[in-house]
Amino acid sequence: MYLTFTYENLLIDHIEPDVYEQALNLYNEGFHITVLTKKSKIPLMKNWNKLRDKPSVDMTGVGIVTGTQINNGNFVYALDIDIYRPDRGEEIFQKILQYISRSVYIETTCSGGYRIFFYCENNIISKAFQFDFSEENDCARHKDNVELFAGMKQVLVSPSKAINKKGETGKYSQISETGLLESAILSKYDVEKLINYLDQLSYEYSKEKFQHRHKTSSGHRKELRTVYQSLTSQGYIAGPLVNGERHCRIENWKNGVDNAAFEVENLTGIVLKLGKQPDGMYLSCFDIDKIKNKKGYLPFEILDQFKPVLGDSFYSEMSVSQGYHIIVKSKDPLDLNKKWKLPDGSILEVLCSDHDTVNVAPTTSFINKYEFSGYPEYQKSIALSSIENITLVDTETVRNFIINFQPYRKSQSFNKVAYNLASAENQAVISYMQKYDKLSAINRQIKAVFPDVIDLLNFLDMAHSNKKKPQYINFFSLYADDGNNPDAILFYNNNNDP
Repeated sequence: MYLTFTYENLLIDHIEPDVYEQALNLYNEGFHITVLTKKSKIPLMKNWNKLRDKPSVDMTGVGIVTGTQINNGNFVYALDIDIYRPDRGEEIFQKILQYISRSVYIETTCSGGYRIFFYCENNIISKAFQFDFSEENDCARHKDNVELFAGMKQVLVSPSKAINKKGETGKYSQISETGLLESAILSKYDVEKLINYLDQLSYEYSKEKFQHRHKTSSGHRKELRTVYQSLTSQGYIAGPLVNGERHCRIENWKNGVDNAAFEVENLTGIVLKLGKQPDGMYLSCFDIDKIKNKKGYLPFEILDQFKPVLGDSFYSEMSVSQGYHIIVKSKDPLDLNKKWKLPDGSILEVLCSDHDTVNVAPTTSFINKYEFSGYPEYQKSIALSSIENITLVDTETVRNFIINFQPYRKSQSFNKVAYNLASAENQAVISYMQKYDKLSAINRQIKAVFPDVIDLLNFLDMAHSNKKKPQYINFFSLYADDGNNPDAILFYNNNNDP
């Protein structure tokens, strides 16, 4: 049994067979293999999970179908450790190895991760398991995770070559002294304990919050302070953003902040409170997003379709997501449902409630769906006109203009009736819910009221056995609303617990 695992007890000098030779060896040992060419991870055979393929001399990769039986009667499985930060990945890898404490076959993957193979005497794992190791606030496209490959899932093995998620050609290489056929055999009890351990370990890592540390120049900070002063001089409420984050750290910033809050060295943006302002006026934002052209941003002409109602001069900016923001003010609340589909297919989100906020130019913040966990990408929003040029609009004129667009929601209507105003739909849903005595006055910003999801579940009297992992529990508004009175909450348990 190893007490510690270092590269001294991993394989240093090892002459690997070529891919064809390795595939032939595996095939003769009874492994259900797949054949891959041109450095692809997609098998040549369409029904590869049902039939064993035969080795080909031009193959660049060989895969093993996990959860299948080989000649010696054992079933093969693999753990894939796909963590993008090297130090974090190494730490998790070592913890898993120490927990298994058996001689196992280990490879490095084409992405720089690790893969551990083991066997069971029976086919005791019928499906794959994935464990999320990314932080709570991570929104990367490719997240840190550990996956237990089973249930007829393919896994590539050494010495395969493949193009990884970064578009680079990488190689799978054996690094353990233990060979593939000599890897440990785990009992059903061992596997169940391993799954429980990985679940607990992933919780410990994923409950953390990623700390953004993005820095900007003194010139950028000066720009931000100028915009802040302009907003406050017009009577609006704004808060500081720091480190490339999207949310203000100051708890009650919507009540106003001291100027000193904008004098910090890590200032990267401004967040503007929407809805009712101190002077009794209402601020709203039209957030246009989703459909992009080949250059990666929305066509500038999208803004032109708002000129009939806003005129030729209004405040607009290109957002961090390469969409557009239009900020307007009115004497009365717009009271419009949230999402609409514009004629060109782009999505219009109307932000007009007291709970809504918008980050204004020249804010720099991380983009949604950046590529890899731990490596956020930051963009800067760009003002297309002066922030002093926030147009005063007629509420009824804007409503009539917006409701000509198609509502954008999965359910196009409630009780087969289309609603344009949030208040009208809210009332219809309230009436419906009261028939079943299920009305709950729960704020849409539910996490602000119940930061601990367990408290919310207890409040709703929902039976549960979840750990406090936020990704396991999601909340959705059943229908669009104005942010003040949610129509309903849907509960979805990703962990399949009762």
